[in-house]
Amino acid sequence: MSPGLQAAAKYIIDHPGDFWLDPIRGSAADIGASSNVLVRLAQRLGFDSFEAYRDPLRIALVTDREADPG
Repeated sequence: MSPGLQAAAKYIIDHPGDFWLDPIRGSAADIGASSNVLVRLAQRLGFDSFEAYRDPLRIALVTDREADPG
């Protein structure tokens, strides 16, 4: 895996809440990479697009937060 893809993967593991809810450009800026790095990571993991990678997990995260009364 290239250093950019490694940095993106590490960011996702270290900051899951931020990654799943922030726009792609915001996450890319936090990583210090281009949005294309996140698209390539999703493709490398077998997804057709970045949104196909992120959407199911984003929905699960939002649903979990809504179910938690506080």
